[in-house]
Amino acid sequence: EAFSVGKPVVATAVGGTPEIVEDRKNGLLVQVKDVDGLADAIIELINNEDERRRYGVAGYQRYKNDFSYEKMSERYIEYYEKI
Repeated sequence: EAFSVGKPVVATAVGGTPEIVEDRKNGLLVQVKDVDGLADAIIELINNEDERRRYGVAGYQRYKNDFSYEKMSERYIEYYEKI
């Protein structure tokens, strides 16, 4: 959701999240249960407007290219046509 509105993301590196949020490319990843790491990542973004903007733009591009309603609809149609 944050990607779709161009906001930077701080997420935990669990499940499929690292496949979507690429650390220091379109957001920040922290390890599970790393409370200090989470706080540090949030503070880092609060203190660095350029970084916030860069991650927001990169996240929005990822959304547009891979997760927009149009892209997801295309994938569902392709999948249904295959089966």
